[in-house]
Amino acid sequence: MKDSKKLWIMSFLLSMAFVLAVILLCYVNAKAGEVKLTWDPNSESDLAGYKVQQSTDNAMVSPTVIDLPLATLADVSAPQFNYLSLPDGTYYFTVTAYDNADNESGPSNKVSISINQDPPGNPTNLRVE
Repeated sequence: MKDSKKLWIMSFLLSMAFVLAVILLCYVNAKAGEVKLTWDPNSESDLAGYKVQQSTDNAMVSPTVIDLPLATLADVSAPQFNYLSLPDGTYYFTVTAYDNADNESGPSNKVSISINQDPPGNPTNLRVE
């Protein structure tokens, strides 16, 4: 088997395993601009890490990419990433996995969240009775 075909098959299998294994966003929380992303871990023996893509554009044309090598994860059996202070807006997220050879999977399902940190309106018609 030619190397290019082996690489294609390996990349395809990695992508398929990722799609089957990952259910992105078991939990998303928007509290004061905080967002916690969690997903099911990949099981490949040569898994090197994940990349979180974040965009304010639904098409994800030029997302911000955050590299998460496995060594940086607190618990590889429950991968997660926390955004601590996103400004108001709508955000879209996906995650990919990559292996030691830098083969990257296709993206997970896309999730979104809208953050609105505006305080509630002022109470009105205060009176003493």
